[in-house]
Amino acid sequence: MYQAYQDRYRPLDEAPDGAEYGIVTRDSYAEAVAKLYDSTPMRVDGVPYPQLRDKAVISHKDMNFSVGDIEGVGRVVFFAPKNHKSLNGFLIQQSGYMQPPTSMLTDKILEALIPIMEARGIIGVAYAHGGRGSPDLVTHQGRWGVKTLQAHIAKQVTILLGALHHEFADHNESMTVPPIALMGHSQGGQTIAHELSDPGAYGFAEGQIRGATLINSVALPHSQAMLRTPGFLTNIAWRALSDVTRSLFSGEGFLLRNEDAFRAFIGEGDPKSASAHRMTSSTLPAETAWFVQTLTSGTSPKLNPDLVRGMPISLVTSVNDQLMGAYAQKMTHNHVVSSEADVLWKEVPGRHFSPIMLSGDESIVRVLEIIRGNSAAFEHALQNM
Repeated sequence: MYQAYQDRYRPLDEAPDGAEYGIVTRDSYAEAVAKLYDSTPMRVDGVPYPQLRDKAVISHKDMNFSVGDIEGVGRVVFFAPKNHKSLNGFLIQQSGYMQPPTSMLTDKILEALIPIMEARGIIGVAYAHGGRGSPDLVTHQGRWGVKTLQAHIAKQVTILLGALHHEFADHNESMTVPPIALMGHSQGGQTIAHELSDPGAYGFAEGQIRGATLINSVALPHSQAMLRTPGFLTNIAWRALSDVTRSLFSGEGFLLRNEDAFRAFIGEGDPKSASAHRMTSSTLPAETAWFVQTLTSGTSPKLNPDLVRGMPISLVTSVNDQLMGAYAQKMTHNHVVSSEADVLWKEVPGRHFSPIMLSGDESIVRVLEIIRGNSAAFEHALQNM
């Protein structure tokens, strides 16, 4: 499964015993999907934001990508292996805080997903709430708390599912409700927990969700466990206090860019690398009241065993996550296990964004270890598709 990827990154300076490997300096899928965006970002009040080109289509290596504009949802990215022969279900990706729809369309994710999607006939849909990547971007969500945020997402996901049902029915005359698997990073992982806790509110039919992958999710069931992550309060939360206050007062969405975004989200590698610049220069406004609640009263739900019992749920966590530390990760794992789901927990090297993006020049050994961890997690979560 990994040989093709490993062959593309042969050792640069291989030692006689073959133990030394080279480095990976570019994320080919992330670079490719960047072409789905307009070369000139749209501006709102003078601030540039990335906008997906309507009906844009590209093909890269083993995957095809296309942009769809769904009324009431905005622009999403559909992705499917070139060798896709049947449609048996959908994988919905949900991006994290301030991230565009394409945040998980990267080498580390797609190299692990491609063979699974091919074998199971799965089409992927990359979605981000708030019109991110769309002309109707929401920029005034500073006062959005967890209830407002989840009500907004529930409305959009319900519409998205309707569109997917229609597409599925065109390919499967005997079935109208497609199996769905969910994948989310950070805040997107927490949103998946909300969907698992009340699937009907988000438009899912009974039994429609077949599995889920939570990647460095906001802690479950009490998100304020983030405060117990060493250095989080002083290095990240306090530094953002003035911007949080300003956002709450004005109602404008909270936004971190460039150096601030690198320090808060990535925190390792080269801040001038292409991958880091791509992420930190194209963040989007996010919910300030949700951020405050996450650190105080909590924004994560409890999972109901009656709804997730036996469901394959995978957790991917980073050993040095600066946002969701060891305590938060253990709390999340224990809670999902207590919900009686079928849980697989994979720990990978790096920090908060390491499972989904290059943080600069990474060794091929580390990249392959992350892809192996992701692959095992995805195989587990997608086993019922």
